[in-house]
Amino acid sequence: VAYAQRLKYQITTFVNTFGARPKIEDELTAQFRGIAHSLKAQLDFPYFTSGYLIGIGGSGGHLALDFTTDYAAMLDGAQEFVAEPRSAAAILHKNPTPADIQRIAEGMRPTAQFLEERGLVDRIVREPKGGAQERPLLTALALREDIIKVELEFGDLTPEEILARRIHRVESSEPILIGHLNRKPAQGRRPLLRKLLRR
Repeated sequence: VAYAQRLKYQITTFVNTFGARPKIEDELTAQFRGIAHSLKAQLDFPYFTSGYLIGIGGSGGHLALDFTTDYAAMLDGAQEFVAEPRSAAAILHKNPTPADIQRIAEGMRPTAQFLEERGLVDRIVREPKGGAQERPLLTALALREDIIKVELEFGDLTPEEILARRIHRVESSEPILIGHLNRKPAQGRRPLLRKLLRR
């Protein structure tokens, strides 16, 4: 974050993490402080940030990477957990079985569709037929297209507008959706990005 701020670059993160380790020794080494510092740095960052959940987003690891992003998207096959299902099962059951873990995972409803319905992600990026793991290049192209669209929509916001909207987003837990910025993308501007989008 500090390096990007020095160069005045925006940040885009790609998240695939099971999250922070739920071990006492990790907390004793100030894992919680590292996550808190990361959140504070993201919240104060004066340029636009976007986050893409491309696999698993779990617990503190996800928080530390993109909880405060100005735009959040996820692949339609990605999943987000408050607690990784195996860890949650270990809390609820002394010796959890695979069926216990499966039941808990389903109960968490970690799917992109559920999170979008609740307003917790701004957009679902569709994976190609066969899934991202089978068609990585096509998946990368779909992500690239969405990144360009977001830049065209948000790229002209000032640091003051970005910070004000980010504070509102975090405090209200309501994502600011594409097209809900009380402004329309300037037509004819950023011609290179529009050209890339048509390829």
